[in-house]
Amino acid sequence: MRFAGKRRTDFTRKRSLPFEHLIPLMLNFRKSTPQDELDQFFETIGDGKPLPRITASAFCQARRKLKHESFIQLNEALLESAEKQMGQRR
Repeated sequence: MRFAGKRRTDFTRKRSLPFEHLIPLMLNFRKSTPQDELDQFFETIGDGKPLPRITASAFCQARRKLKHESFIQLNEALLESAEKQMGQRR
């Protein structure tokens, strides 16, 4: 994706919750509290390495920066990839 943030400066600095982590985190949310989901997600991707604790507030701030078109582009890329794998459109 070319531009995921609402502003050009969104997701350009190295933060604790970069775009590469935000999207999978949002796609994996289940029914727990946001803080429980954050803790489980970073425990999983940390693979035993200490990672900074991301707060629910930091997650909300990062999510607010995300353009909804990012999910549309992600879906289109997924469908395009699936079509290439299957060979024909159904």
